[in-house]
Parts: sequence; structure tokens; C-alpha cells
Amino acid sequence: MSTITPTTSSTRPTGVQGRIAFETDTKNIIVYDGANWRGYNNDGVNFGSNTKSFEPDGTDDHLTVSNTSGVFTFGDGTNDSPFSMSTWVRTPSSPGGTRFICQSNPTGTGISILFAINSGTSKFELQIRDSSNNWIGIDSTAASGSTWYHVGCTYDGTKSHTGIKLYLNGSLETSTSNISSGAYSAYNNGGYQLVIGGLLYNTSTNFYNASGTLQDDVAIFNAALTASEMNAVYNGNYNTSKLISLYRAEDNTNDSFGSNNASAPNGMGYSLTLHP
Repeated sequence: MSTITPTTSSTRPTGVQGRIAFETDTKNIIVYDGANWRGYNNDGVNFGSNTKSFEPDGTDDHLTVSNTSGVFTFGDGTNDSPFSMSTWVRTPSSPGGTRFICQSNPTGTGISILFAINSGTSKFELQIRDSSNNWIGIDSTAASGSTWYHVGCTYDGTKSHTGIKLYLNGSLETSTSNISSGAYSAYNNGGYQLVIGGLLYNTSTNFYNASGTLQDDVAIFNAALTASEMNAVYNGNYNTSKLISLYRAEDNTNDSFGSNNASAPNGMGYSLTLHP
């Protein structure tokens, strides 16, 4: 009978056929087949059923998350770092301009990340911008109003729009368009806060999600998730070796995984209406 040996991906034990090990850094089970170690991704950690969703008032409700620790900084101004984001959202009746997760300078110029529904085309999009406001980005499906979606994005850090992927309800969006603008240099590493459910920049240029929007299970990762990992997130299972923070709207703005609690400067409502 085999026993499971704890290890890491860089310190695997001596291979003996049939030996089973658990990598504590990747959270994967590996099995030695007599010639090579074979890995099996775990299905992730499930945080349990939800009871609430974030329900902004449509006027100025939003969440902010400090980035003073740099945990949400995905590049050094020269080289970009991979990341992924995901959230459940119920769109308002007119979905254009709905913001999922954004990163920008609230008191001056500069946007780093815009993960949203485009205000003009109503398409799901991800833009990653540099300090000169050039960006790489793609968009995909046009959103319908008053509809629940699970939306996800990944970026591999290659400084090209081809390194961006969008996911809708657990599946990779295969029909996308390049919406890049200008000569993108590198992620704008201004150390800006994250904003969930809005976009704040230039002191007075603020956008908030419309009444009727609901949002839940907002997750940020420090790696480009695979298609199978994003599908697992859609099904409520998170690879915690890559997860930075998770916001579950359980009558609070706390980080359910990490220590990066959000704030609601203008308040936040909670709804008993849940995602599928």
C-alpha cells in the first residue's frame, strides 16, 4: 500500500514505481510511473456556499483594496508579471461600462488594469496599460443585460495582447479581437489600489457600477491560470498556491483567503440573490 510523501516541485524524492507524493507548493499529486513523475492537478479548495452578493447602490458604492504591500503589482516598469482575475457578475439592464476589477491612480493620471465591459461596445475586455497610457488588450462577447456571468482573465506577462485570455462561464473565449492602442512598453507599476465595482482616477473622474449590478467571488491570482484551473474556479474550486485574495460578500468586505481586506468608502449593500 502506497503512502503519500510530502515534497515540493523542486525537491522530489527518489522515484520508485508507484510512489505517490504531494507537492506542497503546487498542491498537486504526483505519481512515479517507473520512468517519470506524472502530475495530477488538484481540483482546488472550495470555500463553501455563498449566502450574499455585493449590491452597489448605483450612485457611488465600490470597494477599494490597498496595494501598499505591492502584492497587486504585476511588473516593475520593465518586465511584466503574470496574473489572473475572476468574478461573478449580474449585469445591470444596460451592461456597457460595468467595471469588475480596475487599478488606477485615484489622485492623478495613470491606469494599470481595466477588467470590464466596454462602455461603447458592451463587450467583455481586459486592458493592461503602461505609464504613457498605451495598452495591450482584447475583447470578446457582447454582454446581455440583467444576466449572470462568470468572467475570468489571464495574462502571461509577455507584453503582448496574444498573452491575454478571456473566459466566460468557465470556457475560453475563442473569438476575440485585439483592442491594443499605442506602443505598449510595460505594466504601469504605480503601486495603485485595486477598485472592485468601479474606476477611480484623476481625482474627479470616477465611474461606478449601475443599479442592478451584483458581484460576488472576486478573485485575484499571481499566475496565469490554465484553462482547467479557470474552469475549476467557475465551479467554485480555487488553486490556493496561486490565489492572492478572494472577496465573497458575506456581509463584509474581508479577504476570505489572504489578509488584504477591502474597504467600502461610501458603503456597500448586500443581496440575497446569488449567482447560479
